[in-house]
Amino acid sequence: MTERERILSNIGALIETPEPYAALTVRDSIMLVGELKGMKKSDIEDHIENFGKRVEIPDPSRKVGTLSRGQRA
Repeated sequence: MTERERILSNIGALIETPEPYAALTVRDSIMLVGELKGMKKSDIEDHIENFGKRVEIPDPSRKVGTLSRGQRA
């Protein structure tokens, strides 16, 4: 991995307009990102369960489009 690739792998973006995932649930959007990063579905589910217990994440069945901007970040 080049230095540039290493740096870019740590950068994310929050696209506000248009909202690309507004119709997805919180769980579906997390699953999508995990799959894009090459994670196994069972590992993603484990992360959702464990992370959700440690921090306050929105209800996983809630639509992303109903979340505040701060909750989407």
